[in-house]
Amino acid sequence: MKNKLNPFLIAIFAALFTLLGCVDKNFDTPTFEVPVADFDSTKLLTISGFINLAPELAAGSVFKVDSEYYVKGVVTANDESGCLYKKMYIQDETGGLELQIDKTSLFNLYPVGQVVYLRCQDFYLGNYGGIKQFGYIYNGGPGRIPTHLVDSAIMLDGLPDIVNVPEPKTANGATGFTTNDISKLVKLTNVHFQDPGNLYANEDEDYPERTVVDANGNTMVLSTSTYANFAADTIPSGFGDIVGILSLYNSEFRLYIRDLDDVQMYDMLVSETFETDPSNWTKVSVAGVESWAYNATDTCMKINGWGTNTGVANEDWLVSPSFSLANAASPSFSFLNRRRFADTEPQPMTVMITDNYTGDVTTTVWDELSAILDPNTATSFAEWVSSGDIDLSAYTGANIRIAFRYKSSGNGSGTATYWDIDDVYVIDK
Repeated sequence: MKNKLNPFLIAIFAALFTLLGCVDKNFDTPTFEVPVADFDSTKLLTISGFINLAPELAAGSVFKVDSEYYVKGVVTANDESGCLYKKMYIQDETGGLELQIDKTSLFNLYPVGQVVYLRCQDFYLGNYGGIKQFGYIYNGGPGRIPTHLVDSAIMLDGLPDIVNVPEPKTANGATGFTTNDISKLVKLTNVHFQDPGNLYANEDEDYPERTVVDANGNTMVLSTSTYANFAADTIPSGFGDIVGILSLYNSEFRLYIRDLDDVQMYDMLVSETFETDPSNWTKVSVAGVESWAYNATDTCMKINGWGTNTGVANEDWLVSPSFSLANAASPSFSFLNRRRFADTEPQPMTVMITDNYTGDVTTTVWDELSAILDPNTATSFAEWVSSGDIDLSAYTGANIRIAFRYKSSGNGSGTATYWDIDDVYVIDK
């Protein structure tokens, strides 16, 4: 007996194949919209302008924003590492601002580099111990924005991008900041930890604090947390740079690091801050009667071609002691400088280096280093200028000396500049 296919089943299979052939296999791709903040640009304030809505706001007080205002800023720090709790920081070109938010895992919504707009109306400007905050009211004082109001208080604009984050304000050491820098991203250079080898936070500490010290002995407290993901890491030794958010407690500045990438320690090969007149630096006068001298008032080295012999040009050298780069991997050199007065001499200050000092600056073969020098020609000093990090890797393995060569075309008005040099450092990164 032969098996025959059931005509009814054949019809069903044919219908199924027809239906499957009609299925659209091109599924719609989920749409993603880049967030765009909706605000009235005529009501936009800078962070400084927002703070100045209540310039005399006392500590522990709040100011309710009744009018329609908006503030734009870039997220510079959040709670991703666990060092910060229910708060984040934003910054613009005028200042920084702490945002108090009753919500955790803020980094998922507001990563570093995200541009945000604050919708200020019906929210509060608070003063917590001298720190200005954007938040809400709690028991009559500064408080956190309630969870259900966060989305109405903070608007995203665009996608996060690390290039949006401003460069930190840099100070050589643990000083040089003002109250205008509170809640801003800052950078302390040429500092070290007072207690290397300790942990960033011990489990039994309620409010862990570590002390940062600069080359002049100035200190700043670095606040951490037992909840930080780096709490059990060991504090490094050596000198280096630390980036963080500048804060305030009991009228003293302190620093919050965001993660361990904010701490970069190096080997310090040379550290000369001229706290006293250095006997191991050589002062050489090649021409003129003036020479390098110690400035005891500002604890630095100075040179001024202005003198009694009108019309006489000057050439003066300040030469460092010899130091070795034999074991250096990536050495660099930096210093601070400032200038006043003008001179027709095209290069009144030149930074030189040699690995074969003869004992005579005029017979030694010198290489010129590229440094950032103060362009100020006014009659009074402006701010100190950092030379920037000058690469010395070409001299790795050698014994070298660094020199500052000063020249003036004369020693009268318009022919002699005044220079100060300070904080000479050579580090190995």
